Amino acid sequence: TPETIAIARKGARNLLIHAGILGGTAKISPSVNLTQPGSDCFYFSPAAGLCEHLVALGQNVQESDLLARLWSTENTGQPPLEIRARMHGLLIARHHPGLVQTGDCLAVLAVETSLS
Repeated sequence: TPETIAIARKGARNLLIHAGILGGTAKISPSVNLTQPGSDCFYFSPAAGLCEHLVALGQNVQESDLLARLWSTENTGQPPLEIRARMHGLLIARHHPGLVQTGDCLAVLAVETSLS
């Protein structure tokens, strides 16, 4: 996304400044600390099919929110399997591209934590 490209560019520029290759001052942004406190953060495909993601990366979800629909490519005409959040959190990863196999990781949620 344009946002992730901007983050990568800033990081590369900051590294070059830190190494003395570029002049200037590094641009520091606030950090967000994330953790995956348990197995409810990870969502694996129960079957093969086409995954229809319903949540954008970086979006917050609540418990029972619909994360994705899994459409069978073998048995057309069946309703999709619904993948629902088992916890509240932030979507930090998801499967790409849309075709998935049984056991593929569909999504990963994380929660914000403080370093103390």
